[in-house]
Amino acid sequence: MIRRLPPASLLMTRLPSRWFYSLLGIFLLLTLAISLEFTYRLYRDHLEQQYEALSSIGQVLSIDFDHELAIQAFSIETLEAAADELLNNRGGRTESLTPAFQPFPQHQGYALQLPFPGLRFDIVGALTGAGSPPRNASALAREIEMAIALTPIFKPIQRRSSGLTSIYYLSARGFIYLYPGLPPERFFFSADLLTQPMYLGATPDANLERQRFWTPVHRSFDDYDDALSVCKPIYREESHSYEVEFMGSLCIDVPLSMLVHLLENHQVPEMHTHLIDDRGRTLIKTGHAEHTVVASSNPSRTPTRQGEMVVAFFPLETKSGWQIAIDLPYEIVHQRALAQAVPPGAVVFSVGLLLTLLLALGRAYATVRNLSLHDGLTGAFNRRHFDTSVGREFARLSRASGHLGLALIDVDHFKLYNDHYGHQAGDRVLRQVSMAIAGVLKRESDRLFRVGGEEFAVLVHCRDEAQLVALFNLIKTAIAALEIEHACSPHERITISIGGVLLRSGAAHTAESAYQAADAALYEAKAKGRNQGVVGRLPPPPA
Repeated sequence: MIRRLPPASLLMTRLPSRWFYSLLGIFLLLTLAISLEFTYRLYRDHLEQQYEALSSIGQVLSIDFDHELAIQAFSIETLEAAADELLNNRGGRTESLTPAFQPFPQHQGYALQLPFPGLRFDIVGALTGAGSPPRNASALAREIEMAIALTPIFKPIQRRSSGLTSIYYLSARGFIYLYPGLPPERFFFSADLLTQPMYLGATPDANLERQRFWTPVHRSFDDYDDALSVCKPIYREESHSYEVEFMGSLCIDVPLSMLVHLLENHQVPEMHTHLIDDRGRTLIKTGHAEHTVVASSNPSRTPTRQGEMVVAFFPLETKSGWQIAIDLPYEIVHQRALAQAVPPGAVVFSVGLLLTLLLALGRAYATVRNLSLHDGLTGAFNRRHFDTSVGREFARLSRASGHLGLALIDVDHFKLYNDHYGHQAGDRVLRQVSMAIAGVLKRESDRLFRVGGEEFAVLVHCRDEAQLVALFNLIKTAIAALEIEHACSPHERITISIGGVLLRSGAAHTAESAYQAADAALYEAKAKGRNQGVVGRLPPPPA
């Protein structure tokens, strides 16, 4: 056969370059498409993960926030229950405090005097009121005693939530008990307090069902922070007459700074958190947010895109209508997802690109190897490969049983053909002769070589000399079937002469001696008139 290459080499060398590189380009484009699709899918997955992470953070925030608000709500309910016991004598009669009150004419009111030197208002609280100081055992005095009696409950509530600014009782009779207290010079009761939401929201006109309520954001009494207040109306019930009297409002101030700190516990870079009330007003912003989030009428906890931001809303159970909104710039979410998706996609493309380069290198290597082993004109193996193959076959023959046939083939009167018909015609003849001989060699182990200008060599495995002679005849017949005109030949057509030898296993002959014997047989065939084959005899091996 002319070319004996493994399947991969056949693909690398026999496929025309145009088709090979076209397929290689298609493969590279397919690799690019696959890597882009892979990258896009990863991008979508990581984008979903970013959304899920945002949703998880929001849920944790809303739970923590609800928990804190629920604690304050429970505290105010506890205070209301204690105040109810004290006002309606169900908690036992309290000792008369009979505190000393100091008139404050400049405020047209009175203030509670600290009973012992060294005590501070921030420890025992402060009470200020409008009008004249209360008389002992009066309804006003009992109400004041009730407010002051709540101090032992105020203290643990304030200690538990160290950020609380104030716990206070605002009476309809015109006084306020504030804990921790402030000196009268800094804060004093005024009638304006009874027009504020923390009081108006407790009145029967606004809160007939006596429900707990939250106020809008307001300035704290110490003027250090803004705060939200959770409040509960206080009523006194006359057991004998079943009369119900509205007394005032009991409140706990929750400073916004404490709520901001709570929201910032789960803050991530570039994330903003918003506390939105039931009217859609933003009460708190964290993360240096400069934009406003439009409240959702139906919070779904699922992040959605709102302009340039990705926003998720989480309703609060403690405060109906309130919600926490968290957002991230979409560009940040996009970049994070892209940063996680691009490297694996680049790896996929790099693998495809590397495989493409390997295929191209394989093609180049196979082409170079093919050129190094084959004759460029006829496609038969070249003289270099012949020398290597003969040496390998002789080495194998010395170790194994069998016979090896070596034949040298020469195109008769080829120089005259070239002179008469031209070298291009001569090249065509050599190609046709090579293809005809290759067509006779059917087995994979048979080899055809071009070892000279018009001289070919054949290596075949055969059983005996008769099989080698039969091969000669088949080759002569194949050449005759070409019917190539040769006006300068006695036979008037292209013919060949063949000289060969049969090498037996175990014989102590060298490749050189075998070649010389085959060459001698070739000259004998030419001497006998050409167009025939002669099987020569190997000289006896040297002693």
